[in-house]
Amino acid sequence: MKNGIYFDEKKSRKRRMIFKLKIYGSLTVFFLLVVGICYLIIYSPFFQLKNIEIVGNRDFEKSELIQELKLFFISQSKLASILGPNNI
Repeated sequence: MKNGIYFDEKKSRKRRMIFKLKIYGSLTVFFLLVVGICYLIIYSPFFQLKNIEIVGNRDFEKSELIQELKLFFISQSKLASILGPNNI
């Protein structure tokens, strides 16, 4: 009888260990997917501004106005400051 109880306890421990490994593995894969998606969004050329064209400007220089626009967009939110001035 002791052998049967010991075997069931050993089997139960093994099942718990396998269950924990599956949970930790799933969480790790999910975390890596989230980090990968964030990396793609931040560094993807699809979301980066290629050029800014200003038409009809007489009072300011083009480079000065573009710099002011970039600073404005960065100051709007923390996400914009993380993504940088060239990301939408």
